[in-house]
Amino acid sequence: MPFGVYIYSYADTTDKVVSEAQHVLRLIQGYNLSFPIYLDMEDKVQAVLSDSERGNIASVFCNIIQNEGYKVGIYANKNWWTNYLTDSAFNNSLWYKWVAQYNSSCTYSGNYTMWQYTSSGYVNGINTNVDINYWYGEYIDVNPVTVNTTVADSITESNATVRGTVSYSGQKPSEVGIYFGTSENGMSKVANDVINHNKNPFDMWYDLNDEAGLYLDSNTKYYWQCYAIVNGKEYKGEIKSFTTLNSSKPIKSIVCNSTVMKSTKKDVSYMLEVDITNLSAEDIKGIVIIVYRDKNGNIIKIHNGDIDIACNSKLTHSDSINGYTTISRADVYVFESLNNLVPISNNLECNFN
Repeated sequence: MPFGVYIYSYADTTDKVVSEAQHVLRLIQGYNLSFPIYLDMEDKVQAVLSDSERGNIASVFCNIIQNEGYKVGIYANKNWWTNYLTDSAFNNSLWYKWVAQYNSSCTYSGNYTMWQYTSSGYVNGINTNVDINYWYGEYIDVNPVTVNTTVADSITESNATVRGTVSYSGQKPSEVGIYFGTSENGMSKVANDVINHNKNPFDMWYDLNDEAGLYLDSNTKYYWQCYAIVNGKEYKGEIKSFTTLNSSKPIKSIVCNSTVMKSTKKDVSYMLEVDITNLSAEDIKGIVIIVYRDKNGNIIKIHNGDIDIACNSKLTHSDSINGYTTISRADVYVFESLNNLVPISNNLECNFN
C-alpha cells in the first residue's frame, strides 16, 4: 500500500519547526514513502502570526525535508488556505497542497493535488470513521526499487565478498553499492558502482579486499547492507552480518574423514565427509566452507556447500581438481546459520592419504 505521512505543527517559530522536521525524519528512517511529507498548519499559535512568519515556518520545514530527498507539502482546511496561508511562499510549485473541505466538491480556487472530502468515511477492517481523500497528483509507484542484501561469501580473516541484487520497476538506479562496518549504526559506504546497462535485476559483487581495500580483523563481527539511489533518493536492503573465521566458540564433536577416489595425472578426485551427528538442528542450520590446500599450505580451491540437517547431519562432498596439483589437507568451517555467519567449528583439518 502506498503511503505518506503528515505532522500537526505547533511551531510558532522557525526554530521549533526545525525540531518538528527532524522528528519526522527520525520516525520515517528505514521506510520508503510514496506520497509526500505534509506539514499540517492550522493551530491557534500560528493564527496570530503574520503572513510572512507563517510562510517562513513553512519554507524552513519544506527545505529540510526536500534536502533529504523527499516530496513535501502543506495540509490545511479551506479557511486556512484562503485567509491564513496567503504568503507568496505557499505558491512554491514544488510543494504539494492538501486541502480539507468536507463537501460534495472542493471550492478552493487555488491549485491542489489532494482533497480531503469527508471525515466520516468507511474502510473495511476499520471500526471507526476515517478521513477519505482524492489524490490528483501523478501516479505513485509503490515499489520503484527493491534492494536485496544476500549472504557474504569466501570469508577469511583478510577478505570477504558480499553480494546484492537491485530490481527496479521505474527509473534505473543511478548508483548501487554497499555500506560496511562493525556496528549496525556505524556502517560507512565502502564500495559503489554506476549501472551502465539495462539489466534488471542488477547483480553486484564486492570483494572487500580488492574493491574496497579493507583488511578484516580476526574474530570480529561485521555488518553490511546494499543500497541503490533512484532519482536522488536512497533505498537500502536488509542489514546482514558475519564473523571472521577465527572464532573462540568451542568446537563440538565433529568427525571429518577424507579419501582419494580417483587419481590421474590430470584429474584428482577426492571425497570429504563431515559427520556432525552429535549436533542438533538448533546448533547448525546453514553452510560449510571447505578450503583445500596443497602440501605447502597454499589454498587450491574454496568450496561453499549447504549442510543437510535431515540427512543425519552428515555432509558428503566429492570434488575434482584438474591439473597436477595434489591436495594434502582440507580445512572445514561449519557455520550455525546463513544470515549470521558465526563458526561453530574452526579450522577442522582433514588430512588426505
